[in-house]
Amino acid sequence: MPDMMQKAAARIAGQRGLSHEAAVEAVSPAVSAVFNGAAAIGEAAGPILGGALYNVCGFSGTFCVIAAVFIAYCSVLLAERLLVAATPEPSLPKAAGDCPFLEQGIREAAATMDGTEPID
Repeated sequence: MPDMMQKAAARIAGQRGLSHEAAVEAVSPAVSAVFNGAAAIGEAAGPILGGALYNVCGFSGTFCVIAAVFIAYCSVLLAERLLVAATPEPSLPKAAGDCPFLEQGIREAAATMDGTEPID
């Protein structure tokens, strides 16, 4: 839930121009309601679906289905972690010379302050 809260607060802060603390306070009731509603639905649906699965597949079949769902879920999580780990971090210029647009902007800003023309 903290991750949901932070993402919602960042979005609202950007849209409404609020501070982070004010945005967290604004989204807290809605995020809590969604989280608690999803938890309640899961608590009600779990036994119902489990009972139906037991009636259809039997005891050992139910555990085979649950194991297959667990393995599929773990595979998705592993693939996501591997993709995130393989994604390189964006590199930032270490100095103005590494970024020609930044270097040009600095020259133009300095020339404007001095009242002279920019030098190419």
